[in-house]
Amino acid sequence: MNAALAVAKAEKFAGTFCTISVVGHSDRDDPPGLTQGQRRASELNASTKRAESARDWIFAQARQALIDDGQPDPGTISSLTRSVLFTQPVGAAQLKEPNPASETDRQRNRRVACLVCFLT
Repeated sequence: MNAALAVAKAEKFAGTFCTISVVGHSDRDDPPGLTQGQRRASELNASTKRAESARDWIFAQARQALIDDGQPDPGTISSLTRSVLFTQPVGAAQLKEPNPASETDRQRNRRVACLVCFLT
């Protein structure tokens, strides 16, 4: 089920609940002149922004679905009553391409994964 539709459904129907964990991944960032700690902080920052951006997109889509259905506008993520959207940045800890040879390989590392738990 689409993550945004799961949120909208949970908000619409009493007795339903939705939890979404949005996991942000980044590519390994090894520019010269940075310490390992600085590189890892940069990777974590990139994956944080990626996860937050995806979370915000999911909320915007769910919000619009609710409005289109004549439901009350939740306004903000924190106003959701039966849904929770978490973000989890992991930096470059789970690379799909550990030794990227091309920009395409690097793009495979920069991704978002969502785990949707929908309870009725």
